[in-house]
Amino acid sequence: PVNIQTYNPSNAFSMTLGTTSDTLTIPSGSYATSVSVSAQIGPLPASFNPTFTSLPRSYTFRPHGLTFIGGNKVAKATIYYTDGEIIGADERNMKVYVWNGQSSSWDTTFATSTNTSQNKTTVTLPHFSLYGVTAPKIETQFQTPTNSEVSGLTIPISYKLINLTTNLPADPPAERLVEDTTDPEN
Repeated sequence: PVNIQTYNPSNAFSMTLGTTSDTLTIPSGSYATSVSVSAQIGPLPASFNPTFTSLPRSYTFRPHGLTFIGGNKVAKATIYYTDGEIIGADERNMKVYVWNGQSSSWDTTFATSTNTSQNKTTVTLPHFSLYGVTAPKIETQFQTPTNSEVSGLTIPISYKLINLTTNLPADPPAERLVEDTTDPEN
């Protein structure tokens, strides 16, 4: 569904998008006149890059091209995601992207802040358009054990995490507490 509300420059604006609890906020005075604002969650617009994991949805904010004053007077979107949507990705480096028609490339220059414990990312939107959300994939490269090292009850294991976008070592994924639902004491 499309959410439609009127932004009045004398008031702060907030819109919750459907059942996802995602929000769009616009500070007062960010735009000179009242304007009808709409927001919609839709299918993924296009794959950002094969070395990234993209959330399986997009965000459309209208009117298309609406530009804000700047500084702290820009729109912000807070987007929630699930662990399953970003498996194998470095969520701390999550980015929001939009197609830049002038440079014919993806633009990820928006100020983005991700809270990994709350599974949410907040992004500044200096203008309205169609946006996607993505994070670089991480690959686990096992260094040991080799076949000659496997014996007895102890198996030495070492590995490194590689950011597939840079081919450089990656930080370990954010820690997760996982409850074992099959064991009532855990």
